[in-house]
Amino acid sequence: MSLSEKSIMAKTKATNLSSVRHLNCWGSRISDVSVLKKLPNVEVITLSTNHIETLRPFAQCLQLKELFLRKNKIADINEIAYLMDLPALSVLWLSGNPMSTYENYRATVIKALPRLTKLDNIEITPEERKASEASGSDVVMPVVAAEGKDEDEDDGQDNASDEEDTTQSTKSADVTLQAVELLLQTLDKAALQSVIQSAHQLLQDM
Repeated sequence: MSLSEKSIMAKTKATNLSSVRHLNCWGSRISDVSVLKKLPNVEVITLSTNHIETLRPFAQCLQLKELFLRKNKIADINEIAYLMDLPALSVLWLSGNPMSTYENYRATVIKALPRLTKLDNIEITPEERKASEASGSDVVMPVVAAEGKDEDEDDGQDNASDEEDTTQSTKSADVTLQAVELLLQTLDKAALQSVIQSAHQLLQDM
């Protein structure tokens, strides 16, 4: 299920998407939140208990301060990289996602997002922040599978187009040959000898 502009307007009672500051769609079976790129001023998002698998759409919410996403389906710890350029993000809740079972989950998130003050409803102490610099893993931007899929589809379409062109050329050649054969059948002996001489000369010139 996709989060739509219509549902956002209904939930927030906002007059336009740019005016949305708080969004709460908890437990709505949502998997696609790509519409979030149209919320440039949103500050608090609550989308816990849904079916979200990636943090990529949140990367464009540059005013975001608090993000609640517990009990979703985010598996890759590297998804955290999408939140690294959010300057105001201070509260994050990701417990209940598959990524939270990662061995160094908490330290890795704190290391990647040094401006956080609270993670999974637990305050981040100065001591924990310092320790995370050594114990946390570095995250990298995930490879977007959809892009690779598009390229494969384009290659497949190009190959199909080439095959179609080859087939059409073969068919055209067959039709031309049949027309020549029919024409030859209408010629007398003298005309046929003239055609043979012309064809022989063309073969020598090739």
